[in-house]
This record gives sequence, structure tokens and C-alpha cells, in this order.
Amino acid sequence: MGVEGVRRSEAVISFGPEDLKGVNLPHNDDLVIQARVANYDIMRVFVDSERSVNVIFKEALVQMDLQGYQLETVETALFGFAGHAIYPEGEIFLPLTLGNRELKKTVMTIFTVVDSPSSYIIILGRPTMN
Repeated sequence: MGVEGVRRSEAVISFGPEDLKGVNLPHNDDLVIQARVANYDIMRVFVDSERSVNVIFKEALVQMDLQGYQLETVETALFGFAGHAIYPEGEIFLPLTLGNRELKKTVMTIFTVVDSPSSYIIILGRPTMN
């Protein structure tokens, strides 16, 4: 992924002491961000580099009421959500935007649709991190 408006060699992502305000150290906090998916602002997006898929939970997908997007069949079970195998509802390609203003990027992203309770709306895994 590149960064719109800035040449790749000029884009710098860094964290400094000001980013630690309100953080109790040492910490091992989850990375939870906001993203734009199919023109919806989505809060509670969990970034999990250990997941092998990007996940969107069915409840959120139903609330988004997307017209024109089709679910593709998936026959592979997922493990690690509730301690047992979960069979996805399918997969869907949706535009995902990360960043804002001139430092943003939108890419078509494949999400595995899971019908399971979650405190997150989306989980971004290795496919997005790569």
C-alpha cells in the first residue's frame, strides 16, 4: 500500500513521547482504530497481525445494508474465535480506506463474514497488513 499525496520515500510513521499520554506502562494494549468501509465510518476495528483473514461480523454487514455487493461462498472453517470451528457465511470484497485527508489509501479488501458475537466490528489481519 502506498500513501496518496506523498511519495513513498517521504512518508514517515512514528510515535513519540506525546503518544504515551494516558498510557499506563508497561502495556500490551490491542491496536483498535477507525476505518472507512464501503462509505461507512467504522469504529472498533481491531488490528491483529496474527489473523490469517480480515473479518467483518455479520451483524455489522446487515446494519450497513449494502446493495450490489455479493457474498462469495467459503468452505473453510475458522478456528480461534470461540474455541471451536466457525464456518463463515462467505466472503465479500469491500473498499477499505485507512488514513485521512491527503494521507489516505483506499483498496478493495476481501473480508470473511462471520456470524458470531464480538466486541469489535472488523478484524484486520495479515492480508491487510501486507
